[in-house]
Amino acid sequence: MYSKVILLFFCLGIFFTACEKEFNITVPAAEKKAVVEGYIENGLPPFLYLSSSLDIFSSLNLSSISNSYLHNAKVTVSDGTRTMLLKEYPVNLGGITVYIYTVNGLDFSGTAAASVNFPGLGPVGVTAAFNPDDIGKLNTTYQLSIQLENETAPSITASTTIFYQQKIDSLWYEKRANQPASDTLVRVYARLIEDGTQKNYYRYFTSQNNGRFLPGLNSVYNDDFTNGSTYSVRVDRGVDKTLPDSLLYKHFGYFYKGDKVTVKVCQIDKGSFEFWQTLEYAKQNTGNPFASPTNVKGNINGGYGIWSGYAAYYKTLSIPR
Repeated sequence: MYSKVILLFFCLGIFFTACEKEFNITVPAAEKKAVVEGYIENGLPPFLYLSSSLDIFSSLNLSSISNSYLHNAKVTVSDGTRTMLLKEYPVNLGGITVYIYTVNGLDFSGTAAASVNFPGLGPVGVTAAFNPDDIGKLNTTYQLSIQLENETAPSITASTTIFYQQKIDSLWYEKRANQPASDTLVRVYARLIEDGTQKNYYRYFTSQNNGRFLPGLNSVYNDDFTNGSTYSVRVDRGVDKTLPDSLLYKHFGYFYKGDKVTVKVCQIDKGSFEFWQTLEYAKQNTGNPFASPTNVKGNINGGYGIWSGYAAYYKTLSIPR
C-alpha cells in the first residue's frame, strides 16, 4: 500500500510538471499623475508635498525622487471665506532637498527665532510676513485647489475637515511583569472619553524626548467598538517606517524608563482614515503571496494621494528612570 501511494504522488508530480506553461505578461506603463501629500492641523499652517507618480518598474533612488517634485504650481487652500495662496520652499533634510508648499512668511533656514512645529520637520522659523490667521481651525472644512505649471485652470482638487478634538483623559505607564529591576522597558496606556454623537476616526503619533512625532505601525482606528464610551488603550511607540525591519521591530511598542513621551491623537475624516488604513495594510503585506491585493484609497480628484485635516490633541508623560 505504501509503495502505491508513493507511485501515485510520483505520477501526479510528472503530470503537473508536464502541464507547466510559461507566461510572459507585459505590464503597460501607468499614466503619470500628480501625487499630493497634504495636511492642515488646528494651530498650524497647511503644507503639502507635490510630485509626479513613478512607474512601477522605474529605478527608485535619490535622483529619481528629487526629479519627481512638481514646481511652480498655484496651490490654494480655502475655508469658503478666506483663501491662502501657498508658496514653494526648498527644505534641506539631512543633506536631501525636499520641496514643500506652505504659507508665506516662514523661514526654513533656521535663522528666525519664533517658530511653528511642523510634523516631521520640527520647528520652522516665522518672519514678520507670516499672517497668524493662516492656520487651521477646529470645525472647519478646507478646499484644496492645485493648478500645475503650464495649466490654465486647476486640475486637482480635494476637501477635508478639521473636526473637534478627541482629548486624552490621562496617560500612565506600566512596568513589565516578572522582570528584574534593571529592565528598562515600559508600556504606555491612555484613557479616552469618546463622544457618541457621531462616527469617529483617529490617527495617532508619539514623540520621545521632544523628537519627531512618528505614527504607530497601525496608526489609524475608528470607534466601531468604543463609540460613546470611556476606554483605555495601549499606546505603541511610533515608528520610522523607512527603517529596516531589524530596527523597526526592535523593542516594538515599548518606551524606556527616563523617556519623556508625548502622545498626539488626531480626529480625522473618513477619507483620511481609509487612505492610511489601506496604505498601511498594503505596506505590511508587501511580498506576502497570501494577502489580498489592496488599492490605496485617496481623496485627491485629478491625482493620487491625500489631503488630510487633523484635529490634534497633545498630552505628555514623563517616565522616571
